[in-house]
Amino acid sequence: MNVEVSFRFLSLNKLQAHTLEREVANSSARYVEDKNCYVGTIPLTEDIFDPLMIFFERQQIALSNCDIFLSVLSSKDTNIVDVPTSVNKMLKHINCKLVFSYAAASNDL
Repeated sequence: MNVEVSFRFLSLNKLQAHTLEREVANSSARYVEDKNCYVGTIPLTEDIFDPLMIFFERQQIALSNCDIFLSVLSSKDTNIVDVPTSVNKMLKHINCKLVFSYAAASNDL
């Protein structure tokens, strides 16, 4: 089972996207044409909390424009997913919504 957790900014302008990539390690931003904005993604680890919080506050991002995205790839149909403690800690700082994706891996893995 593979669990990936990311913090996402769902509606950034071009300057915010550039600033995010410059100020927060391991962050990336991609343009979403149908939404006419950038989505910024940061792997959620405790070492990025401070720069992420500084960016969030300086850019005055609305809670409705961010989420924590949990993605699980598993070879089993049923399983218990242990959410990393970084999710709980981040929710204490930015209490945004959680988005969960669960996908069954092919037998080739």
